[in-house]
Amino acid sequence: MLDISKKRIVTTRKEHECFACLGSIGKGDSVISITAKQDEQHASFHLHLECNKLVAKQKIDLQHGCIIEMEIKAQQELETDGWIFRVGDVFSNPYQASHFKITKIELKAGDAPQDALIHGYRVHPKNHDQKVNDPDVFEENEHHRAWHFNDMWSPDSDK
Repeated sequence: MLDISKKRIVTTRKEHECFACLGSIGKGDSVISITAKQDEQHASFHLHLECNKLVAKQKIDLQHGCIIEMEIKAQQELETDGWIFRVGDVFSNPYQASHFKITKIELKAGDAPQDALIHGYRVHPKNHDQKVNDPDVFEENEHHRAWHFNDMWSPDSDK
């Protein structure tokens, strides 16, 4: 566990990495400087002012890269190339007998929207609450990149 002993706003004299989002902090930026102890080891690091606010507001356990993890878990909707993907949406593919229901969207900070991972499972075309064991799919929780959906799938209009 991280035990913070000092936290203050400073202006940087050189470039740093933000402890929470792993983004770049430029020379001369106003940031939060933190002195802490973790596992009996002293540590000092910097946070963007916005990252500090987000950590406090969301009550995130401050760890190296914690905001990136939070952003991945929090993604409920994604827009890419004019398409909007939402958790719970169902898509059809003319080459597949079953349809695909989205259960999770993962987009890492800094990645392009078309590189997001879309997770889900196959469902019956007429009953989107009924999972289907598709012989062409061997995974229980299937996933594809968003660009794959743009090329191969269409939103199901029979919701």
